[in-house]
Amino acid sequence: PGGEDVTHKTFEPDDGSPGGWSHNDIAKAIGMAVGKRVTPLNLPAGMLRLGAKLDLRFRGKGAKLTLDRVGYMCHPDWRVGEGAQPPPHIWTPQVETRMGLHATAAWYRDAGWLK
Repeated sequence: PGGEDVTHKTFEPDDGSPGGWSHNDIAKAIGMAVGKRVTPLNLPAGMLRLGAKLDLRFRGKGAKLTLDRVGYMCHPDWRVGEGAQPPPHIWTPQVETRMGLHATAAWYRDAGWLK
C-alpha cells in the first residue's frame, strides 16, 4: 500500500525488542537455535581481521572466519534507527526472533546446510 506516509521512504524493520539486541545476546540466541552453547568473545576488529587472514591461509576456500564476516561482526550498531520502523499498518513482526531463528535453523538442517 502506498501513501504519503511511505512514499520515497526507507524503513528498517525490527522485532520490536526495546533497545534491540546486543551482539552477545544475538550470538547466544543463534547458538540456542542451532543447539550449541555459545560463549561470545568481544575481540578487537584488528584481531578478528588477523584471524580471518590466518583462517584463509590455513583452510583456503573452507575458511569459516572471513573478512566479510568480520565486517558484519564489527558493524557498530545493527539496531533500527529511532523512527525508522515501518508504520504498523504496513508491517509488523509476525514471528518472535528466537522462534524465527529456530525455524531457520530447522530449515537449514532439512536442506542439508546445517548438521
